[in-house]
Amino acid sequence: MDDKWFAFVEHDRLCLHRSWTGDQVFQADFQPCDRGWQIVKAAVESRRRWYKRKYEVPDRLTLELLIDTVLLGTYDEVRWRHLWKLQ
Repeated sequence: MDDKWFAFVEHDRLCLHRSWTGDQVFQADFQPCDRGWQIVKAAVESRRRWYKRKYEVPDRLTLELLIDTVLLGTYDEVRWRHLWKLQ
């Protein structure tokens, strides 16, 4: 099961679902900005039976990491190591 996420966009909203269950875990609303697009609102599934957090990592970073790696393919290991250390 290589692809663990199913992502789609409706209007300016990105939805990220677990591919094998179909459960939505993350949702992010975007708006245009000078440098492209920015997240203006984000939500994460809070019911533990739907989304069990295995690590004590802030959800904001998890969402951003998924966008960078899964959707954009722009993973920068140095940047992410630095961000994870700050948390």
